[in-house]
Amino acid sequence: MRIYKLSFIAIATIFLMSCNNESVNKIERTLNWSMTKYRITNSPDVLPNPGDVTWNFNETTGMLNITNNLEPEIPFYTGTYPYTMTTDTLIFTYEGDSKIFRVTPYLGELIVFTDPTPNIFDDGIIFHFVKE
Repeated sequence: MRIYKLSFIAIATIFLMSCNNESVNKIERTLNWSMTKYRITNSPDVLPNPGDVTWNFNETTGMLNITNNLEPEIPFYTGTYPYTMTTDTLIFTYEGDSKIFRVTPYLGELIVFTDPTPNIFDDGIIFHFVKE
């Protein structure tokens, strides 16, 4: 009888722990970023207001939700796009074309380079985001 009680307690503990971890992972897999600045080629930084441009990555669905209140000044219009991300590359489909970006997490920021060529910082657009 004691073995049955211990088995039941062990199974119940494992079940409760797995439910708790799943809930935590779903929350952690939604990444919300707000743009703090961007630069086009060698121009000065442009500083949008907080919340003007947000990129929300949902790793569970594989969708990137862009909110862009500064269209057409800042490229990539408001919408939801399929994406994949590795440690240094972001790929999402925009207007029927796959866009490839180089991404760098740096001191709590997410920096997105529209030119995916490493070590070249003067081509394309550079977006800076912070977690919301």
